Amino acid sequence: MFLSIDEVNNLNCPKCNMMLSPTRGTGGLLWKCKACSGVAANLAVLRKYLKDGTVRKLWLQAVAGSSTSDRKCPCCVQMLKEFTVSRNDRLIHLDFCRTCQLMWFDSNELEAFPRVRKIHRPDMDENLALAKIGLEAELESEQSSAENIIAQGIEILFIIIRLFLK
Repeated sequence: MFLSIDEVNNLNCPKCNMMLSPTRGTGGLLWKCKACSGVAANLAVLRKYLKDGTVRKLWLQAVAGSSTSDRKCPCCVQMLKEFTVSRNDRLIHLDFCRTCQLMWFDSNELEAFPRVRKIHRPDMDENLALAKIGLEAELESEQSSAENIIAQGIEILFIIIRLFLK
């Protein structure tokens, strides 16, 4: 089932029926409820958002042992399925839609699962500053010739370009 643009922009919270707001997360759009702080996310986004293997384990557990929830899927409005997981000595009741491959997390439930660590990539200004420091240090060295300085400057420039393209 595919949703129109109007339907995608009018998803309602399964818990309190308020309109969900799209929010850009690590791996794509998360749909958040401003009223109850719940979050809806499809599996593709969750795979990029949560640590490796977490989503697969959740989905297998959901499919293996779930019951019908009293909440409706924000996308297809079918009744969600509910399952329980244990996380850090806490029982968490999650809802999911098998058709839409969507999971619903009540307030603070998503935070109970391990997230992907962000990789720090220096920004362009930081790379330029580091290159400048390296070049200045080379200029101060009495052993450096003009040719060495130019060669090292070009080498630093290539490093910056490679970092920028990553």
